[in-house]
Amino acid sequence: MSNKKIGIIGLGLIGGSLAKTIKHKKIPVNITAYDTNELALSEAKNEGVIDFYSKDIDESFCNMDIIFLCTPVQNNNSLLKKLQVVVSNECIITDVGSTKQNI
Repeated sequence: MSNKKIGIIGLGLIGGSLAKTIKHKKIPVNITAYDTNELALSEAKNEGVIDFYSKDIDESFCNMDIIFLCTPVQNNNSLLKKLQVVVSNECIITDVGSTKQNI
């Protein structure tokens, strides 16, 4: 059985903590991350927090089992438009945002 594939969009405090927790628990997954801060991605990869990173929302996310959106909620609609053309129908997409208004 192959490792599950997790995508994390936004590797800030919440996305980074999520990745670190998954790796700390030694859950057999491969984590691919995207963030606008390429230095943060490179450091996370070097520290073993993530396995791969992408500089764009692209085919790197096509075979994910689950994708976590960990960016400000006002970005979710544009991110979902980019993801919808690359993810499989079986992929679960969820977010960690909290809001009291429509997004």
